Amino acid sequence: MLRYKNSNYNVIFEDGDKVVFVNLLTEAIATVNKEKYNKIKEIMESPNKEWSREYADLKNDLIYGGYLIEENFDEIQHLKAMNYRSRYDASFISFTIMPTMRCNLDCIYCYETHEGPTMDEKTTETVANYISTVAKSKRRIHIGWFGGEPLLKFDTMKYINEKVIKACEEYKTNFSSSISTNGYLLSAEKAKLFDELMIRNVQITLDGPKEYHDKYRP
Repeated sequence: MLRYKNSNYNVIFEDGDKVVFVNLLTEAIATVNKEKYNKIKEIMESPNKEWSREYADLKNDLIYGGYLIEENFDEIQHLKAMNYRSRYDASFISFTIMPTMRCNLDCIYCYETHEGPTMDEKTTETVANYISTVAKSKRRIHIGWFGGEPLLKFDTMKYINEKVIKACEEYKTNFSSSISTNGYLLSAEKAKLFDELMIRNVQITLDGPKEYHDKYRP
């Protein structure tokens, strides 16, 4: 019988009357009420006990999300293998695109001038065409949006992602995208478009509680 242990990458925190479970290795996220949390806590404290009914189902969910892992599974070695594979795998390529060096915030510690260049239409078209061509010879392509504040040039992001997605569909290439943003310009309208632009990972930068965040990031 397989034996299990808790992942070292579990993060658990309370959010009002809910408890949020995150696994930083699998990127699994789950939100449960306090009653279910107490049951999950029992399972995670004794993962190799014979559980039945609802408890057995919860244990299977924890295994599926990577919160419980096989006892002989080495997460550090797994991370190293993933790193080596991404470093030397010629079938995958990742692009980091900075559509603008400008930013709508003026963080006191920032080393950028906020007055740098912004991608014009010609550059946007060139980048979109280049990545679309690369898609012919790759199995996977990733675009990471960075800045400056990339949402200042959301039209550029939208145009490039749409064109590359179309090329990837034609060449049967897997596509994914992410963005790092301060979140100020992230409207509900833009967030809904993220789905069709295949932006699956959104990193929103925060500097602690409101009073510190607003002091350092005017």
